[in-house]
Amino acid sequence: MSYSYKLLLNQIFFVCFLVFFSWSMMLILFWSVYSFQHNKPYFLFPHIYDKPLNPLIIFGGAVCFVLFLIILNRVCSRMENRIHVILPFVFAVLIPAAQFAFTAIYQVEPKLWDFAVVYHAAIEFTQGSNGYSYYFQDYPNNLPITLLISGIFQLFNSLDFNHPHKVGLLFNMFMIDLALLFLYLTARKLFGLKQATLILVLSLLFSPFITYVPIYYTDTISLPMSIGMLYFYSLSQDGRKKKRLIFLLIAALFGTLGVLIKPTVDILFAALLIHLFWTKRFTSFMKQGALIIAVLFIGLKIYAALIDSSGILPLPYKQTGYPYTHWIMMGLKGPYGFYDYRDVQYTESFLTKERRKQANLAIIQTRLHNYGIMGIAKLFSTKNLFTWGDGTYFAPVKLDRGVQKYTSLHSYLLPMKANQNYIYIYFCQIVNLSLLSLIVLSGWRQLRTRQITLISVCALSLFGLGLFLLVWEARSRYLINFAPMILLCSLDGLLYLKRP
Repeated sequence: MSYSYKLLLNQIFFVCFLVFFSWSMMLILFWSVYSFQHNKPYFLFPHIYDKPLNPLIIFGGAVCFVLFLIILNRVCSRMENRIHVILPFVFAVLIPAAQFAFTAIYQVEPKLWDFAVVYHAAIEFTQGSNGYSYYFQDYPNNLPITLLISGIFQLFNSLDFNHPHKVGLLFNMFMIDLALLFLYLTARKLFGLKQATLILVLSLLFSPFITYVPIYYTDTISLPMSIGMLYFYSLSQDGRKKKRLIFLLIAALFGTLGVLIKPTVDILFAALLIHLFWTKRFTSFMKQGALIIAVLFIGLKIYAALIDSSGILPLPYKQTGYPYTHWIMMGLKGPYGFYDYRDVQYTESFLTKERRKQANLAIIQTRLHNYGIMGIAKLFSTKNLFTWGDGTYFAPVKLDRGVQKYTSLHSYLLPMKANQNYIYIYFCQIVNLSLLSLIVLSGWRQLRTRQITLISVCALSLFGLGLFLLVWEARSRYLINFAPMILLCSLDGLLYLKRP
């Protein structure tokens, strides 16, 4: 296939990309105005902020935020290179300091939801016991992170530091900051030294990199795997052949680890393969694509074999877990395809995986029939708003589960009774709307430049994740491990506004 046809495919994709994220923005704008006019809470899920949001504050704030970034970009462009070499070290102090301060104030004990199971199971593994095999029989996707955290606990135990919760917090902070290092290096390669400084500013202002430090779970632990995969893939596009293959191999290894911890990293694999197809000759695409797929396939096979030989699970690995149809069934449950305990009970009422699959398919068929075309359109719109319209990324909900001791400071982040967390909420919504606006500009920029760049990988992954969450069980927290791609696309859109 000639390059002109591949370029056409790239442009067709960016048209779809623009449609999806323009739709997301329009939903946010519409619901902001509608909920305010009708005195309804903006957030569809309770216990984030149970009041309407003033759309003028959000729209005006987003305009001011983008203007601030434009001015900052001009300032960065005029600064000497030596200053940009120093600034990353400044942010290397600022960001961890903010993370430490936040964690000291907003401590969360792992008492509720899957986070607690992972924590306690990891402790049991370090003690040589396995009292949670029943859980991993249904949720084998959380076994890799449990084993990883257990290994970290054992490492620190060997150093006579027997404080697993503190170890978990430090490990989570390390993984987030490692991801930010990869993000900076990727931005530096894509945009240059001066513009890469802007990604550090965005990272500091992107609240989940701070608010999710107390919760060491798959969303944040998988961050360095996803952006690390993209970084090493970018390195594989230059240099000598042998060096390129080594970097591609490292990228595939990062991605495979990411898939084990957070299966949605599979979407990034698909994005890389599409980008390879668009940018390489057929023989090169086949060789490099085969390498990536082989590493993923072999890695998953080795993991499954190790788990089966360990006896951790009561059943063979292939027979564990809910069928994929279970999550699609929940994704079709109104009003916004969230986790539904009654759906879980329904699936668990069938004993085998095959019977569960057939039972799920029956419910899926019934729900699709009952919705009709207009009902599905409404459901998808609500799910899109629920997922992409939450600038907190569900943090208040998760931080409110397992609070050790409520203080006056908690009211500035958690809704509590008086909903005093309005400053935090407005800030998150302003940043979120600004980033989405810049993502749309990035799509427009890529459409006009008529080139296939590495931003296409970021855009493909975000678009793929967006489509996936329309079908799957949805929530805004599921966007966090793709946050580096959100910020890279946003920076690309910001540079479109740069005047010569």
